[in-house]
Amino acid sequence: MKPVGPACSIGSGQVLTPAEKHAAKCRRCLKNPRVCYCASIVPIETRCRILILQHPSEMWRPSATAKIADLALPNARLYIKEDESDERELESVLSDPGVRTFIVLPHEAVPEPAELRASGALDGSFVPAFLFLDGSWRQVRRMRHRRKWLEGLPAVTLRPQNDSMYRIRRQAQPGHLSTLEAVALLLSQVEDRPERFGHLLDLLDLMVTRILALRGMDRDGVPLKTGTRWGDRGVVSSE
Repeated sequence: MKPVGPACSIGSGQVLTPAEKHAAKCRRCLKNPRVCYCASIVPIETRCRILILQHPSEMWRPSATAKIADLALPNARLYIKEDESDERELESVLSDPGVRTFIVLPHEAVPEPAELRASGALDGSFVPAFLFLDGSWRQVRRMRHRRKWLEGLPAVTLRPQNDSMYRIRRQAQPGHLSTLEAVALLLSQVEDRPERFGHLLDLLDLMVTRILALRGMDRDGVPLKTGTRWGDRGVVSSE
């Protein structure tokens, strides 16, 4: 099991200059300490493995969501594109005869995960794994087509019934989800006790709400009235 670290790895007694405070990130979730969600993580065990190949530009992006899955799911692994050791490790997983990996692709004429489970395609002595490509839609297309070892993987798709709750980044088109939302939806279709994965969405909502607060907005993205600022314990008014 992955170790569950402190709420934020920046020590509470550490004295930072204003510039350091601006640049500081939690070394676990890689977020601004005021956005850090580590203290709220409750690990969720799964039978399936979740594999995420992430474009390096996503790693430090404030709005990135894949790290939540990596931290909250002990059976998840986040790989960074163009990191040679990461890519070699992922190739090894994909070639493991004891693991059957499906690549998750949007808007493809392929089965949904729930259909695989109903058909018995996930049963057997192998470990089912699902590979997500994390990045912009252009980056995802390039990652997929420039890696020969992704060719031939059986594919699944997701057809969400609800709009994305990812309020800080515009989706390319209706029906698209953030990476974390896609992971949560998939797991709810292939794992027992699907209600467990609502915790992933709770973590996403927490992160999004805190990011919006830093931008001077309420949880719905509406600008707060003049004089409202972010305080040490949340959003407070200076009036």
